[in-house]
Amino acid sequence: MKQLTISVDESKYEFIIELLNNFHFVQVNEVSEEKKNTLNHIAEGMEYAILASEGKLRTKKAKAFINEF
Repeated sequence: MKQLTISVDESKYEFIIELLNNFHFVQVNEVSEEKKNTLNHIAEGMEYAILASEGKLRTKKAKAFINEF
């Protein structure tokens, strides 16, 4: 089975979910807000890591970071 991610207007969300659920060959998996937030934080962290590796973001040395605790 292939996976598809779609974005729809909030006002049409319930309609789209009901429509998709009526197809026997479609499996609808909704993502919880908690999971969305987690994925967004991971994506943000990856963006920072990429910027840091390209030298476009100032970073702290690991020792300085640990000393903050």
